[in-house]
Amino acid sequence: MKTEAQASPVKSLLDVFSTTQAKQSTDVQNIMAITDDDLPSNLKVMEITTEVVIFMTIVAINLAMGCTLTTNDFKRQWKFPSGIILGMISKILMYPFTAFALNHLLEIPSPYAIGVILMVVCPGSSVSSLFTYFVDGDVCMSVFSTAFSTLLSIGLLPALLYIYTRSWTTYTAVVPYLSIAAMLLVIISPVLLGMVLRVWKPKVANVIVTIGTTIGIVGYSACALFHIFLQTSVRHSTWNVYFIALVLPIVGFGVGYCTGYVFKQHPSRCRTIAIGTVFQNSGIAILTLVATVENFEWSQCVVFPIVYGAVSGLYGLVYTLVFRGLQHPSKAPTEWIVMAGGYTSLEPGDDFENPWLLEADKDDMSFRY
Repeated sequence: MKTEAQASPVKSLLDVFSTTQAKQSTDVQNIMAITDDDLPSNLKVMEITTEVVIFMTIVAINLAMGCTLTTNDFKRQWKFPSGIILGMISKILMYPFTAFALNHLLEIPSPYAIGVILMVVCPGSSVSSLFTYFVDGDVCMSVFSTAFSTLLSIGLLPALLYIYTRSWTTYTAVVPYLSIAAMLLVIISPVLLGMVLRVWKPKVANVIVTIGTTIGIVGYSACALFHIFLQTSVRHSTWNVYFIALVLPIVGFGVGYCTGYVFKQHPSRCRTIAIGTVFQNSGIAILTLVATVENFEWSQCVVFPIVYGAVSGLYGLVYTLVFRGLQHPSKAPTEWIVMAGGYTSLEPGDDFENPWLLEADKDDMSFRY
């Protein structure tokens, strides 16, 4: 009798706990089943505002980056494409496999795991060019890589999703090809306009760089916060989803940097590859999810892209501050020049003649380390 009396409170407590958990689960499902038509008018306005801010942010970033580039920069990338090739290897091959392994290692639930895979196989984001600029990376290589990965995603995105999501779903991805084409246009057009402004109105171009980078960082931060606020399912995820969102960008940065380092790339290019590996186009990821999966599962799948976007942006800011803080204020920047056998440094004012030096580089030694 004593044992039963002792067991009774425990049983009651377990019953209460089970009832509470079941109620919470039902509430979460009801919340995540909300469609756009069920949203209050003020949330609809915020959602539209977020989309407008995203578009303006992307245009501002690419216009600002274009104002830092010349045709000589693109000639250099065409002559020495190793950095772009390594960036594609890191982004398209190594990073998705790493995310796939972490999904299984952490036993991420199926809908969230799909969101993880979709995020890492999406093309690069213009934000990578912004942070590359902040840490004195190769901006031209970053812009080129973002545009190239966006173009490649037309064929590679469905293939990579088929390969890496078979463990969790039988869905066939519906790729938003029109949105990808539009994104490619939004990347290329402002960059070209910025390059023209740099030639004809250099003072205006310098002002645009300052304004555009400011809009880029503020707009990106605002959009990340808006998405978290709008998507209520973000606040009802499991611990391992948050954990992989915190860990994966760090792992991706390490994968990208080591890829460049192993193949003897200049440190600034290693930074560019690392940043390009981490920053993905979450807009393409969300559009693909909306077109592919059912509403209830979509609300879970979209959690990781939203959290990942916010976390990677935070890491980018921290890395920028650390990088800038470690730079010696009294040391003049060192020019570096791409040559056939690798890289060399040149202090400002030094004379340098080398038969391997590109004609374009003699006119515009704009890379810095």
